[in-house]
Amino acid sequence: MPATDEDGSSSSSSKVPRRSQVPETAECFLCEEEGSDLKEAMTMKLDKRLNECAKNLSDGKLLAKLSSGDVVAQEMKYHPTCLVALYNRERAHLHAQEQNTEELERQAAYPIAFSELVTYISEMTAASDSSDPPIFRLGDLCMLYRERLEQLGIEAPTVHAT
Repeated sequence: MPATDEDGSSSSSSKVPRRSQVPETAECFLCEEEGSDLKEAMTMKLDKRLNECAKNLSDGKLLAKLSSGDVVAQEMKYHPTCLVALYNRERAHLHAQEQNTEELERQAAYPIAFSELVTYISEMTAASDSSDPPIFRLGDLCMLYRERLEQLGIEAPTVHAT
């Protein structure tokens, strides 16, 4: 008769604790290569940062891996160099987006300033007597245009009077 524990369950000395039969692969989830210098994802801060990177880069493959749960629960492993490369790629992408946005804003300033100058001319013409039309010096108009461009954020705009 097998021995019983205090709680009434039977125990046998032939029982061996079982281990998971799934082989543990030591593979970086970023580059999908094996390595000996793999680190294990252990913080939720890393999970959050990886999700931000994947969204900023629109990396569908990484988003798919991260969608099945957090990196801690999935026990994902990574090469530190792969993680740094991902962060650098995101930083470069965000910098390029910022540069593109600034360039678009600069390009939009020129038509805005010109339309405001044309509005100024038409308002001055409408406000003056028909017998005494306003006189606009080209140098003054260029100065007004340049000043407005500077107000819109263009540093040292080049304005040609011709």
